[in-house]
Amino acid sequence: MVKRLLAVFLVFFLALSSPAKAAFSSTAWDYTQTNTGNNTLVINSGTFQTINTTSGSVTLTLPSASASRGKVFAFKRITSASNTATVQRAGSDTIGGSTSFTLSLNQTVIIQNDGTTDWKVLLDSSVFQPTDATLTALAAFNTNGLLTQTAADTFTGRTFTGTTNQIDITNGNGVSGNPTAALASNAVMPGTSGMIPPSGTTAQRGSTDGMVRYNSQTGKLEGRESGSWADLISSSSGGYSTIQEEGSGLTQRATFNIIGDNLTATDDAGNTRTNITLNPTLDELNQVATVTSNATLTTSSPSVQLINTTSGSVTITLPSAASSTNKIFTFRRITSTSNAATVQRAGSDTIDGQTSIVFSQLTNQSFTIQSDGTTTWKVLNTSAGLDTGSGSKVPYAEGSGNNYLPKYLAHPAPGAYTGPNFFLNASAFGGLSWAKESTPGNAAGVRLSLTSNTPVTSSDVTAATSLYVVPHKGGIIPCLGAGNDWAPKKFTSQLTLSLSGLTANTNYDVFLPITSLSYTDGDYTGTTVSVQSWSSNTTRQASQSIQWYKGFPVLEYVSTPINLYLGTIRITGTTGQCEDSITKRFVWNYHNRVMRPLSKSYNGTSWTYSTKTWRQMNNGTGTTQVEFVTGLAEDDISATAVGICSNSTANRAGYCGIGLDSASTNVAQQTGVNPLNQTTPNPMSAFYAGIPGEGSHILYPLEAGNGSSTTTFYGSGNDAFLIPGITANYLM
Repeated sequence: MVKRLLAVFLVFFLALSSPAKAAFSSTAWDYTQTNTGNNTLVINSGTFQTINTTSGSVTLTLPSASASRGKVFAFKRITSASNTATVQRAGSDTIGGSTSFTLSLNQTVIIQNDGTTDWKVLLDSSVFQPTDATLTALAAFNTNGLLTQTAADTFTGRTFTGTTNQIDITNGNGVSGNPTAALASNAVMPGTSGMIPPSGTTAQRGSTDGMVRYNSQTGKLEGRESGSWADLISSSSGGYSTIQEEGSGLTQRATFNIIGDNLTATDDAGNTRTNITLNPTLDELNQVATVTSNATLTTSSPSVQLINTTSGSVTITLPSAASSTNKIFTFRRITSTSNAATVQRAGSDTIDGQTSIVFSQLTNQSFTIQSDGTTTWKVLNTSAGLDTGSGSKVPYAEGSGNNYLPKYLAHPAPGAYTGPNFFLNASAFGGLSWAKESTPGNAAGVRLSLTSNTPVTSSDVTAATSLYVVPHKGGIIPCLGAGNDWAPKKFTSQLTLSLSGLTANTNYDVFLPITSLSYTDGDYTGTTVSVQSWSSNTTRQASQSIQWYKGFPVLEYVSTPINLYLGTIRITGTTGQCEDSITKRFVWNYHNRVMRPLSKSYNGTSWTYSTKTWRQMNNGTGTTQVEFVTGLAEDDISATAVGICSNSTANRAGYCGIGLDSASTNVAQQTGVNPLNQTTPNPMSAFYAGIPGEGSHILYPLEAGNGSSTTTFYGSGNDAFLIPGITANYLM
């Protein structure tokens, strides 16, 4: 078969290259047939088919494969006109799995049918690489080894070579194996100015003994041996620390020995000194480290870590607890800047169940931890004001039986109460006691109000220009006296804060200082109230988060005085004005919250809306909505919306919903619908209950048509006994 195929191909090319040799009989099985137009071939059509597309595109249709078993066709395109030359199947046959193929200039394709439904492609000249000068030159090259092209169509052999005492090369020509390069034994580095070793931070150190590197974080050359990294040059004076004894010094390298309480040293010259002192500081002796930027500790890191946040926030990552059995670290914050100071775990370890411990801004906070050798760092000691991810931890003595308390006094963040935590209670009569936690922290005996000497207003207050801190329920507030111990004081007279200059449409937190004050006969004598603006309607500034300090909410990033958080207000669209009304509750109290109503009705007559898409009642006409502000996300708000509608077609619905901060998204857990006849207005209701989140919010009554017939909605102007709108109740 192969011989026949080659013969056919040879005859085909001879026939095409010489017209004189193409004089086959038209009735013979093998003859050349030139096609200048479309043609349908039959079993006795010529084996050699040339295609001329000068006059137009040409399509040749094959005979049925099942009727011409073993038939061979050879096709060649002999013109380069833009018209196409195509060979296509008959019926549902295939050509090498396809329905057709298209020929390019001088492309030859030979096919043979299998007697069933497929024409097999025996040869396609387009898949062969044509010869050129480069291939000819490459074929003429016959030398073992590496090959490179030095100029166009010019090739030569190359061999890798090394440099004596620097680089050794094996199998440089690649004949016996892959070429390899390696430093020569006892290699001599070229150059005269110096050699730069690898450079990186402490966290990027390797873990193999014998490594040498430059620590870009400490600015020192260091090496690793016996599992630990150490500086190669310990001082700038001769490379060695100076040993002093009664005024005389050893400046050569020395070996130290501790015998009892005495420290001795012998230098390289054989000189011995006794009862010596070292002039390196404790930092240099690896006992105490001051940390000013992010760092990852190792088991050999100093045991005392002093955190300085003057230049920026600092995060310290512990070593693995499993590799630090019984290792003890003490961390102490020595600055009171607004930058954060954090100690975090490595991998999936925990720090007494938490992932990290965060210092507040209070200076000299500290804690001590120890590894259990598995996955936990145990907290051995801590000061107040440390945040382990769920709030402050205050140490106290453990008890037993009914008096037993958890090892640490934990006060979670608001809304995150998961167990029987306890808090430090300051009673009205002075003194401290442990009390079981039932509400978010303790309540100071004050309330924020827009009416003088009125802790809970009973009528609307609009365009208020002053805020009052009013005594309420005994007027006892927690203050911090000497040693930061609680000193409950009597708050007898209200304080006034002018709202002048406060930015329109902005939230403000309100604070009262409770440290660094003078006390007279147990009375609170502070005279100032401060506010801090929010960065957006729902977000506080980064330096303004609320944290728990000894059971009470305070402004986080302050040191002295500590400021007690009283609540949050919102300025209206007018600079320097606040409002506490039935439609706008812009005064939220943290302490002594009471239920406050919100309500807004629509007093128009009627309007139509047919689209089945939520929108505000009458598309916002009449501004039917209520607004409020929330300081901490702790309480549910409950809301009810009422709508009234009828339809132009019987049994078609209208809908009523509630939107929270959106006039096009329904949040109501139950929505209302009116499916009654087309002539009678009927009420429908929607209900929502949920925690709205911190910041300012708007509740909207929503409506939607049925999507087909006309829905007519009504206000109280249509029937005074049917009043649509929205009503809510919220603790404020």
